[in-house]
Amino acid sequence: MMGKDGKLLLERAHSRFKMFLVISVATLIFMAVDFVLIREVMRSVSRGRTDFTLAGLVCIFGLIALVLVGVMIHRLLGLFNPSPSLALMQRQLVLGGEMDLQWRLRGRAEKLSHMTITLVGQETATYRSGTTNAMSTEVFLAVVLMDSTDPREMKRGGLRLQIPAHTMHSFASAHNTVDWSLNVKGKIPRWPDIDDDFPILIEAPAAEVHRG
Repeated sequence: MMGKDGKLLLERAHSRFKMFLVISVATLIFMAVDFVLIREVMRSVSRGRTDFTLAGLVCIFGLIALVLVGVMIHRLLGLFNPSPSLALMQRQLVLGGEMDLQWRLRGRAEKLSHMTITLVGQETATYRSGTTNAMSTEVFLAVVLMDSTDPREMKRGGLRLQIPAHTMHSFASAHNTVDWSLNVKGKIPRWPDIDDDFPILIEAPAAEVHRG
């Protein structure tokens, strides 16, 4: 998304609030199923013949629901974390190119004890395994661009982003994709950490495109 000053404002790959809603819905579903199973087990006990299969399912769904409740609480607390904002100074990124990157933390940045920004390239492949499709993901490049414990630098800063030349540009096909992102991690003592991905599109150099 372009800002008013011509900067390319990067968008977070996954909304924190949407992820919290997804986990909350999943938690409610498992809790509802577990409640129904518990009721059926109690009915079988009242008839004098305990259904141990249902009792086992109650334990399984109950454990899953308990784990999801923990994840949901973790996500809820994470909603109150400082929110990173990243901006690039121009729209086009190419292999071997350079660009200014700026960042800013909205919220209480002083809560952070450590912060990193990493350029990440990963390849995802989908392949046939028997009668089902399987997927594998491999990070082929991870370059730490910023690593700081300075509250002022974590709050706001900038750097010159250089894209490696001898690697793969963004790519998508039926069975393979190459994705690039800027990953922001922030350590917060006694609180859920920040871990946000900002997808970016990296293109092939013009000369390579023409040869293709």
